[in-house]
Amino acid sequence: MDRIRSAIDLVETGARVDRVLKAKDKKVVLSCASRDDLQLVKVCVLREEGLAVLEPKINNPLVCLRGVLSSYSNEDIIDQLRTNNKQLLTDTEQAEAMRVRYRKRARNQHICHPSHNAFSYECKERQKWDGIARSRTSYC
Repeated sequence: MDRIRSAIDLVETGARVDRVLKAKDKKVVLSCASRDDLQLVKVCVLREEGLAVLEPKINNPLVCLRGVLSSYSNEDIIDQLRTNNKQLLTDTEQAEAMRVRYRKRARNQHICHPSHNAFSYECKERQKWDGIARSRTSYC
């Protein structure tokens, strides 16, 4: 930290560093508000002997979708994302890099099966609750 502080004289260069984080293996992460400040810091660090500058690799964003019906397959979800975000995905490499990382199967799968016996009038439980509801409701 002291070597970096001495290499980057913020008063003299006028660069603005927003955040300084210590990382593992004696690495330091600096974040700047603008590209110009980043270039000033980069030039100052490269002048110092024994210090190196690495720019971080930009990762693809992770998108969490909630409330998706379980009837949709992974391909359907990806196709819908592509069509809804066409203006953002002009690059074909980005569109091809989309994939479903994890899909949590919920207990409530948002599927209504009309073939279930609770929907038929022959169900004794339905007849019981239907009778209770009809007896409590006064019809004019």
